[in-house]
Amino acid sequence: MKKITKSALYLFNWLVVILFLIAASAKYISPEIWLIPSYVALGFPYLFVLNVFFVVFWFYRLNGRLFVSLIVLFAGWGQYLGMFQISFTKKKKHQQEFNIVSHNLRAFGLNGPKFETTTGTKIFKYYKNIEADVFCFQEFFNTSNFKFSPKDSIKKSINSKYEHVEYVVHFRGNDFGLATFSKYPIVNKGVVKMPQQGTNLCIFSDIDFGDETIRFYNFHLASIHFREAEYKYIEEIDQKTQDEHLAAATSLFTLIGNAFEKRAIQSEIIKKHIENSPFPVVVCGDLNDTPNSYAYHALKKGLNDTFEQKGMFLGNTYNGKLPPLRIDFMLVSPRFEVYTQHADKVDLSDHYPIFSTLQ
Repeated sequence: MKKITKSALYLFNWLVVILFLIAASAKYISPEIWLIPSYVALGFPYLFVLNVFFVVFWFYRLNGRLFVSLIVLFAGWGQYLGMFQISFTKKKKHQQEFNIVSHNLRAFGLNGPKFETTTGTKIFKYYKNIEADVFCFQEFFNTSNFKFSPKDSIKKSINSKYEHVEYVVHFRGNDFGLATFSKYPIVNKGVVKMPQQGTNLCIFSDIDFGDETIRFYNFHLASIHFREAEYKYIEEIDQKTQDEHLAAATSLFTLIGNAFEKRAIQSEIIKKHIENSPFPVVVCGDLNDTPNSYAYHALKKGLNDTFEQKGMFLGNTYNGKLPPLRIDFMLVSPRFEVYTQHADKVDLSDHYPIFSTLQ
C-alpha cells in the first residue's frame, strides 16, 4: 500500500510538472495552431501553487525530486509578475503626469429585457468623484428610446470636453461600442479594422497634451459569451448528473476555444497597428483573457504592463461568477513612468475600473 501511494505521488508530481510546462508555453503558441496550451494556461496559478507544494514537500523529505519542480518553477519565471505584485516604492509627483481610467461599463446595466436605471445612476454618481484626464470605456451604451442620454450623462459626470465614440452594434435605437473621453484635444481618431465579432472593436485616439501627442488605444476583444445555461451549470455543478457534466463540458470547451482563437487574431491585428504608431502609446481595454495567454503576450510585446510596474497583490479586475481574474489591462510605451496603478473594487459592472498615473 505504501509503495502504491508513493508511486501515485510521483505520477501526480510529473503530471503537475508537464501541465505547468504546457501552460507556460501558451504565450508562445497561437490557439490557431494548438488550443491545448491555452486551455491549460487557465489553471496556471493553481499549477504554480502545486509545484511550490512539491518543492516544499520533497525538501522536507530530503528527496532529490524537489529539483524537478524547482527547475520547472524557474521556467515559468517571466509570467509571475503578471499574476501577483507587491509595490511599495512611490515616485514623486511631476507636473507632467496624467491620469487614466479604463472600465468595461457593461452598458451601464441599461440593456436587456428591462430598462433598469439603478446601475446606470450609480455609475454616473461614481464618476462625478473621479478626477482623470482620459477615460477609456468598453461596452459603452447609448439609446434614443428614453428620456435621457447615457452618453450625455457620463460626459457630464466626468466633465470631459473631447470624445471619440464608435458604435459597432445598432439595435432598435440602442448603440453599443467603445468610448474614449479626454480633457485634452483629440486631434485624430480612427478604428483598427479587424474581423467583425459582435461587440468587439478597437479604436485609437491621438490626444494632444500640449508638449506631446499620445495615441490611446481602447479595445474590447472576444468574450466567451456564456449563456444563462452555462452560468447556471457553474452555480449548480454539485447537483448535476454525469450526462449533464459531459454536455456542459463540451459546450464550455467549444465556447472557450472559439474565443481563444478570435482573440489571437484580434490581438495580432492590433499589435501590428501599434507598431506603426507615430506616437508613444497607451493601450487600454478588456482583453477577456489572462496574463498567461497568447493574446496578452502578443499585445504586450515591447510595452510595459502598468500592473507589473505598480500593481498590488492579484490585481483582479473581473467582478463576476467565475474565479477572480485579471482580464482588463493597461499597457504603455517604455518611455512612460508609471506612478500608480490599481483596480477599484466597486460593484458597478462585472468589471472593476482600473486607474493609472503616468508621466
